Parts: sequence; C-alpha cells; structure tokens
Amino acid sequence: MSASIIQIKNLYYTYSTNKKNVPVLHDINLNINHGEMIAIQGKSGSGKSTLLYLIGGTLKIKQGEILIANQNLCKLNSNELAQFRQKTLGFVFQQFHLLSHANVLENVLLPLSYSSTPSSTSATTFNKSNQISTILPTILNTLGIQDVVSHFPNELSGGQQQRTAIARALINDPQIILADEPTGNLDSKTSNEIITLFKELKAKNKTIIIVTHDNEIAKECDRIYHIQDGIIIEEITNKIAYQNNQTFLSNIATSNIVASNNGQQNEQNKQSFNSKYNILNLLSSVKKNLKQNKIRTLLTMIGITIGVASMISMVTLGLFTKSKVIESFSELGANIVNFNGYRNWELKASDITPVMFESFSYEKDLLPLKRIFPEIMAFTPTMMDWNVTVTHGANILEKDIRLNAMSADGWNIIEHKELLKGKYFNNFHVDDKSAVCIIGFDINKNLFKDDDSLGKIISIKANGDSQFVCKIIGVLKETSSNKDWLKPNNTIHLPFTFYLGNSRNFWQSQIRQFLIKTNPDADIELFGKKIKLFFEKKYGISGKFFIGYDSALLSQMEKVLTLFTIILGVLASICLTVGGVGVANMMMVSVAERYREIGIRKAIGASDQSIRLLFLSEAIIICFIAGIAGLFFGIVIYESIIFVASSFIPKIQFEWVFNYWALSISLISIIIVGILAGIIPAIKAERLQIIEALRAE
Repeated sequence: MSASIIQIKNLYYTYSTNKKNVPVLHDINLNINHGEMIAIQGKSGSGKSTLLYLIGGTLKIKQGEILIANQNLCKLNSNELAQFRQKTLGFVFQQFHLLSHANVLENVLLPLSYSSTPSSTSATTFNKSNQISTILPTILNTLGIQDVVSHFPNELSGGQQQRTAIARALINDPQIILADEPTGNLDSKTSNEIITLFKELKAKNKTIIIVTHDNEIAKECDRIYHIQDGIIIEEITNKIAYQNNQTFLSNIATSNIVASNNGQQNEQNKQSFNSKYNILNLLSSVKKNLKQNKIRTLLTMIGITIGVASMISMVTLGLFTKSKVIESFSELGANIVNFNGYRNWELKASDITPVMFESFSYEKDLLPLKRIFPEIMAFTPTMMDWNVTVTHGANILEKDIRLNAMSADGWNIIEHKELLKGKYFNNFHVDDKSAVCIIGFDINKNLFKDDDSLGKIISIKANGDSQFVCKIIGVLKETSSNKDWLKPNNTIHLPFTFYLGNSRNFWQSQIRQFLIKTNPDADIELFGKKIKLFFEKKYGISGKFFIGYDSALLSQMEKVLTLFTIILGVLASICLTVGGVGVANMMMVSVAERYREIGIRKAIGASDQSIRLLFLSEAIIICFIAGIAGLFFGIVIYESIIFVASSFIPKIQFEWVFNYWALSISLISIIIVGILAGIIPAIKAERLQIIEALRAE
C-alpha cells in the first residue's frame, strides 16, 4: 500500500559560481511514503545536502519537480514557500543554528512568530498560552530540556543544543522533519539518544529525512539512498523497518477520520494563532537585537536626537522670530495699507467707463469693504492739511502744524495715539459731525502753557480759507517718530465728517485716501493687489489707484523672514539626514552581523516580508525613541533661547511656544527618516538566500 507524501521527478540542479555552472544533481526520481524514515548517504560533495535543501524549499528548483503533500514547490512563490516551510516542515541542522541572544524557550517558540493568522471567522481561537500549556511541555519533557529553558545556547552542551533545535523543529507539529547530519557534532551516547528520539517521532506518524554519515542512524531507517556525483546509485530497504511501516500505513484508513479531524483542528488552531503575539514577539526581537549593541545603538540614537532637536527648535524659532518681527512692524503701521484714488485726467472723449471716478464715497465705496474683504480689521478715511494755523485767545501757532481728519476707527490704525489726558472722539462724534478735536503734546504745551486745555475752544485755519472751531477733548502723550514729516506732537485730529462739512477747499473736501489695517496673518501685498483690482473693475480707467509703500515693505520683509525660516529648516534637515545615515549604516552593519540569524528565521518559516518588517521595525523604533527625545530637548532648547532673549530684549516677553506646524514637520520627518534608513538594509536582509546565510561566518 503506497501513500506518497514526497514525490521527486526528473530533478536536476546546478550551482553557478564565478560564471561557471557546476552540476550537482542529475535526474533524481524517488517517492517517500507518509510515516517513513529515510536516510540519504554519500561522500562530501555528492549532492545529498543539496537534495535536502531542495526538498525543504530553501533552494530554488531549476529543473524537475518536487511535490510534497500535493503541493508543487516549483509553483510556489517566496511567501508561499515560507508558509509551506512553517506549516509542513521542521529543520534540524548539524550546527544547531540557535539564536545566541535568545534562551532555550525563546528559540523553541521562534517558529510561532511566523504562524499564520486566521483565514476565516470559523477558526478556533488559539493563543500563546494554549500552545505553551499543551504542545510545548510534552516536547520539552520528551527531549529532556525542561530544566534548561532559561539557559542560553552558550550555556548548553552539544546534546542539549541539538535537542533544542529538534524541539524548535517540532513546535509547529510538522508532517515532515528534515535533518542534516543531526549527530555530526555529538558524542556516541548523545547520538544514540537522538536516534531513539527520531524512532519515537517516526512512530508518531512523522516523515523523517536524514542526511547522515552515521551508519547506525541509517540502519534504523526504512530506506537508505546512496548518492554519488549527484546520482542515486543505490536504494537499500530495511525489511523489518519497512514491514513495520506498512503495518502502520494499513492502520491509517481506520483512524483516518480521527486523524483528519485532529489534523484539521490543529491546522485551524495554528492558523488562528493570536496575531497580537506575533507583534509582541516582533517587538521583543527588536528590543533584544538593539540591546546586543547598546553603545552603538545609543550613539546612533544621539545622532537622530540631535537632528530632531535641531529641526523643531530651528523651525519654531524661525517662525517665532518671523511672527515677532511682523508684529513689531505691525506696531509701526507696516500692516496698514495706504490706498489712494484720483480722477484720471488723461481720459479721452472716446474712452468708455462704467462709472466716472471723482473721489471715494464713504457710504458706497468704503463701508462695503469690510464685508467684501475679510482681511480688513479697521479702516478710516484720512485727509491731511499741512499749512495750518491754530489759535487760542492771543496765542497763535503756525509752524509745522498738521491737521488730520479721520473716523473713530482711525485710533485703531494710526501710530502715536496714546492719550496723556481726556478721551478719543468716537462714532457718535463722527456721525453727529461734532466739533471736537484731539491735540498733540507740543500744541498743548506751546498753546496753553501750564493751563488745562481740556474743554477749551481753539480756532484752526487751513489752506488759507478753511476755518474750523472745535473743543479739545483729549491730549496725546509726547512721542517720537521715524517719519520727520509726520510731526505727531504738532498734529490736530478731527472727525472726518466735521472736517468735510467745514472745508472750503474743494480738493481737500473730497475723500481720495483711506487707511486699512489688516489681520496680522494677511498677505499684505496680495491684499493690496486685490483691493486695487476691485476699484479698477468698479471704475475702469476713469480713476488711478495707488497703494502705499509700507505694505510692500512688510510683504518683502515677510518673504525674507520666510526664506530665513526655510534656510533654518534645511540646515536642521541636514542634521537629521546625517542622523538617518547613521541609522542606515548601523542597520547595514547589523544585517552583515546577522546573516546566520536571517537564514535561521527564513528556514523555519519567516517570509521575506517578515524579515523586512523585522529590520524596518528596528530602524523605525530607533528613530521614534530618539525622535521623541529630540522633540523634548528641542522644546527645552528653543524655550531656553526665548527665555534668555526675553531677559535682554524688553519687547520680547517669555512665552510657552508650541508651534504645531513645526511639531508636525518634526514628527513626519521622524517617520520618513526611520523608513528610509531601514528600507535598504531591510531589503538586503530579505533578499538573502537561506543556504548562503546559514553558511555565513
């Protein structure tokens, strides 16, 4: 009765080295039955280990076919082969191939890290505790290593290390065990124990293929295949063992239902292995790998910390400096648009315009602006007179006296407006065209000497024929100005409605200029263009419209400060890039140092994606931890700088600054650097061939 689990058909294999093809296997054909124990023997270089690795899916089949449990290995991609090895095969290596930084228990449980997640909702719940409480104790007790589960490989004897490797091969309850010289490094007593163990596994329905030079092991096998120069030259059948195996196979039919149900249950259990355990196991592996080289990891993390600290501190300080400079300019009126409009005297008779522009109408032109342009905080018409004489009783002032007419909103716009005494005129005074005024400090001092000026009546003569009589309701504090022509201490402020109603000068009695104060965050240059375009569309070519210089100055200053902030960000990015290169370099070194570990993980069922995720996770975790530290130190640095600056610069007040833009850039940079630093080493690790990795020193 035949029940083949492995079928090999017309198998050839050739190694390619130094542009030469070296034939290894020639036309291998054989069938291995379920529950058999097979020995493969031959001299070194005969191809026996290559045949074992091909059966194990760790070498790519180039010609021929291998069918295992009805799966054609030739048609499986790398991920499917990894899953196949994890579910179906258990490897036992001559060199044991245990992870040096993991103890016995962790080495044994390593294949569970790559167990599949449930494929359907009907899968039975299965978790780590169930696996440990059922299968693991049996395996450990059978192999006699239950007392050394917390020991590391370098603390074990050769026999204990081999038993640990066998336990690892059995933890997923595989159908087939592949053993490459399992007793090659053991003494005779331990070798006999391993032979006994394999016989017990065979009795438990395991198919075992052993590559061995040991004739004592070969004698215990059902069949022995001798290979010479890549060709099977002899097949020897152990009749007693073979008869026992046939008896075992004849019992399969009667126990098929139970075995099938149990097998299906076990398969479901393995497939539904708790994915949370896989993640925790991944994090545990990352932690141990990083702890192996503490100094190197720490130095690498310091580079990232410095880079992130530079990033957030420089960007935040750049934005903070920009806001403070803009704020100081705003205080000087730099966020004020001085808008002018005049009739176009160059119009021709043939020119057609929608509306003729003479001057601005407060009700029709200015009042709607705040609704149309949300950037506007306040606006006021403004009319200035330069040749002004002011009189009170016998006292006359006529040198450098200025007259300014505006709305009540003008107090939110103009500079040098702090009161020494009295009050400002308000909207009521403007609407009522009240004859009130606010005078500058020097006018008050020179016109009234030591007398109280509040409530006094003054006479104002402007442009030779305009006469204004008003009551003083406020006096401004003495101030200085960087604009000599402005003369704030010699200026008289009137409600513009009062001024327009009493001016006899036609030119001066028209609104041709108004001031607009915008939000601090508004783009002044863009706003100026928008409002100019608004009036050009409204009046066509019948008017000429101009924007004051201060807004352009502020716009240019904003551009310079933005460039300054970008430069700081670029410099910080360079620091962060240097740190990222350090992480990438460390990960490349780590890959080179861990070739054998990568080979072990792949041989027991790790997919390419799992290996990539392992190394990528290490890079990301390094960058994340170092990045969080960098954010902390960066905040400390820039807050300290602001504190020191506030101690020396009176206009800067200390404040806790958390710029979400800078924080977001820094966090995104951490993630990007972590991925970029880890992706190349991770790809290099996943592309390693299992056999080459296992043979690496």
